[in-house]
Amino acid sequence: MIRNFIFTWTRRLAYVSVLAFLAAVGAQRAQASPVVINFSAGGIGTIGADLSGSFVADEFVGTATNISITMSGAINETFDTFDTGLSNPPEGFFGFDGSLGDQLILTLGVPVSGSTGFLAFLECVSDQCIADTNGGMPEIEFEGSLTATPTPEPSSLLLFGTGLLGLGPLIRRRFARG
Repeated sequence: MIRNFIFTWTRRLAYVSVLAFLAAVGAQRAQASPVVINFSAGGIGTIGADLSGSFVADEFVGTATNISITMSGAINETFDTFDTGLSNPPEGFFGFDGSLGDQLILTLGVPVSGSTGFLAFLECVSDQCIADTNGGMPEIEFEGSLTATPTPEPSSLLLFGTGLLGLGPLIRRRFARG
């Protein structure tokens, strides 16, 4: 009898502790979660190149990671370095440095997760890019489409995990009766 009493109160204390912890986590200021951005643009300016790629944008921290951007066609170049000097993620500007020296600036809507299109600028520095503009302006402006997918937040995963842990005793109790 005393054993059941102790077990019952221990279980209640555990439930209250978990609820208090979740309430404390939920009381923190909401922050924008990182967003996975996939985008593409075809027939860029006078050079007719195609651009496609993806990266993870974190507007709160002000970075872009997991960068995979490729330009093909008249210019074959990869953009895999986030340029902090060209970028202002809270305002929707993300700059990347290319393998030939060219710079790509993507202008996205804010918040990024609500955007479906983008405006971009290709700053030609390499001889190949400048030659393909036929002596025109070394900056090419173009538009494209994008999809933005929010990544799960750690606190959401914690809440989901504790919910699954709470189902364990219920399932065990149901099988013990049967």
